[in-house]
Amino acid sequence: MPRTPRRPGDPPARGRQPRKPKRPKVPRDAPLDVHWDDFYARRGGRFYKDRHWLRRELPELMPAAVRADPLRHQAPLESDGEAVDRSDAFPAARELAGCGVVGLEAGCGCGAAAFPLLRANPDLFLLCADFSAEAIGILRERPEYAAQLRSRARRCHAWVADAGAAEGDAAWAACEALASGLGLCGNLISGAPRSMA
Repeated sequence: MPRTPRRPGDPPARGRQPRKPKRPKVPRDAPLDVHWDDFYARRGGRFYKDRHWLRRELPELMPAAVRADPLRHQAPLESDGEAVDRSDAFPAARELAGCGVVGLEAGCGCGAAAFPLLRANPDLFLLCADFSAEAIGILRERPEYAAQLRSRARRCHAWVADAGAAEGDAAWAACEALASGLGLCGNLISGAPRSMA
């Protein structure tokens, strides 16, 4: 049986998907944040799986029940029903004073480490920073992030900042002010050797 020629507008043949238009390549000499924005724009939040194993590796951040059984399922964050509608502004020191542990995750990406830790420890507040605006956008779109904003007690704040930026960077100014009054546990990130000095 002869094949009928395909006409423009015909649906694709069975089993074939139409090709997506190729995205332009990011130049090699582009800044790192542009490369990471491109990475997250291509893959979304699906690339990194949630890091549930951190409950076992960071027992000092976990309550006793989680330390006893770190592999037990932790339910996703939900609103506590208070229906507080708050802005997502940088937290003041008085807001963090009531938290048991305040952590800083520099290079948080789309929250693959943050949310498993927040699920396991109700007394934890995480400050999440990444220099990829695309990654922070994905993190803020997660239902758990929106749920904690509608709760009586906020648990997480995410913002775009470069941990390897020059001293006095405006995005880090509020975080530096908090660090002087609070003991923050931080995440070691990889950066250019000159920025680690």
